Amino acid sequence: MPTLRYRDVEAAAAWLQDAFGFQLLSIEPDDSNRMIGAQLVLNNGMVILAQVGVTAYDDVMLQPDEIGGAETQSCYIVVADAEAHCAKAKAHGAAIILDLQMLDQGGVGYLCRDLEGHLWSFGTSNPWGADAEVRPPPHRGHTLIASGLLVLAIGAAAVAGWLVARPATGDAASESLAASEPFTSSLVKERAARADAEAEAKRKSDELAKVHREREALVRDAKELEDRASAAAREALNLNEKRSREFDEAVAREREDKRQSERAAAELQTQLDKERAARQEADKGRDAAAEELAQEKAARERAEASLRAALDAQVALERQRDELPTEPLREPAKRASNAPGSTASDAEPMPDFRP
Repeated sequence: MPTLRYRDVEAAAAWLQDAFGFQLLSIEPDDSNRMIGAQLVLNNGMVILAQVGVTAYDDVMLQPDEIGGAETQSCYIVVADAEAHCAKAKAHGAAIILDLQMLDQGGVGYLCRDLEGHLWSFGTSNPWGADAEVRPPPHRGHTLIASGLLVLAIGAAAVAGWLVARPATGDAASESLAASEPFTSSLVKERAARADAEAEAKRKSDELAKVHREREALVRDAKELEDRASAAAREALNLNEKRSREFDEAVAREREDKRQSERAAAELQTQLDKERAARQEADKGRDAAAEELAQEKAARERAEASLRAALDAQVALERQRDELPTEPLREPAKRASNAPGSTASDAEPMPDFRP
């Protein structure tokens, strides 16, 4: 059976089970309970996994990534459905080197690399012959029991053969029984040791299965936490975007309100300026009217003063006329009329001071 070295035996064992369909038969832990060895079975075949750095192989073997991915040998595993097996291997990240193709010896198969670069071949061609049966691996307990029964059968056959080869006379029979006793005791011890090993392997297998279940539970929990965190992050992002949109809309409304207020204020200021200008014009008109009224009043007062002065003068003249004697005023006229060369028409008429 082939032995392959891995830097992480536990991860490799889990991956080989998931990708290629192997079943874990037994494990080998170190002092810290870390898996450093494992046996896996698939159909009728078995592979051994060994930890890099803890075996004598380290002095004579290299890993594929240490020699450019090259290998000097590979494992060939017979499978019933190569196409389905290849699809499953691809789904788990196997690097396909040669995809499904017809094999020279018949059937179909493919070549791939595992997670640490080892080459694996899978195909439907069975080198054991067409009549060879490809069957799933037997239960581990059944395998060990069958192995124990086989050992006992071989031992019994050996004893029987030895007895048949030598006729069983009295002394001979005693000698035969005496000779077979150590062998039988050895078989019993081996069977007991195998039973202990089986119990220990089962315990470790149960522990490993428990570890796998716990790891799967942790992975599920982590996935659920990641999903919840992603959902919360998306919700927070959507909420932030919504708040950002609402803030932008509020800012836009505030800016529009500010523009409306500024426009209204500008219109009001314009109206106030117009009213102020109108008021100034009205004040100017009022001042002009007042000045004109004052001028008219002054003119009327001057006219009234002139009229009063004229009236006073007329009154004074009338008074003077009334005070003047009538006769003396007529003498000069008479004298003038009596002057030589004068006529009555040449006499100056007397002013009339009567009102």
